[in-house]
Formats: sequence, structure tokens, C-alpha cells
Amino acid sequence: MVKPTKLYCKEAKHVLRYLRGTTQFGFWYIHTEGVKLQGFTDADWARSPSFKKIISGGIFSVGSAIVSWYNRKHISVELNSAKVEYMVAIQATCKAIWMRKVLVVLFGQMIDPRVIYCDNECCIKFSHNPVFHD
Repeated sequence: MVKPTKLYCKEAKHVLRYLRGTTQFGFWYIHTEGVKLQGFTDADWARSPSFKKIISGGIFSVGSAIVSWYNRKHISVELNSAKVEYMVAIQATCKAIWMRKVLVVLFGQMIDPRVIYCDNECCIKFSHNPVFHD
């Protein structure tokens, strides 16, 4: 920041006060055998009924530690919630493939196939039967 304003200084103080007040909190990490990559996805399709814009998100964890997350507002407009969830699951799969390649380079061993959890029944059925749909 070349020229910080009073607003930036105020926000920085707010963050520092928050950190000072939450020193008793922490994270719990559970030791697990091996490296297991898991992903969780969800999409919100009907938050804005007039625009039908999609808001999607996902979290990836290795063991009990969250290593990556994303949240995105899509440009396209969709009319089917199953298609939206399937699109989001496909995006998460692409990210999981990339993360698996990175973890293989870091740990030098093959990693079990990744698991991606989705809460839409149609999306799960589409994923199990690729012949049933386009």
C-alpha cells in the first residue's frame, strides 16, 4: 500500500483488535494415516429469483485441514437446478484433479482417488450413470 488512507488504518486496527480478542480460539487437527483429498460443493440457484444467477462454492481438505476454498458468482443464467449442481461438481472435479497432481509432487506418492460430496440427488445420479444423459 503506497498511500494508506484513514479508512485502511481504521480497518487494520479493527482486525488487530479482533485477533487480540480471539487468542483463546484455535484449530483442532486430527492425525490420519495417508493423504486423503476430499471436496465439498454446493450451489445456490434461487437466491435471486429475478436474475437466476448462480452462486457456487466449494471446500477441499487434506485429512482434517482445509487447504482450499472458493466462492463464485456465475455470469450465466440457468433454468434447471440439477444442471447447476452438475456444473459446479464438474468445476470442483477439475480443481480436485489439479490439487491431486500438486499433492503427488509434494508427497511423492500416489494418493487415493479424490472424493467430492454434493447434496443434490440428480447430480449424484448423473455422476453415477454417464450414459443416461448428454
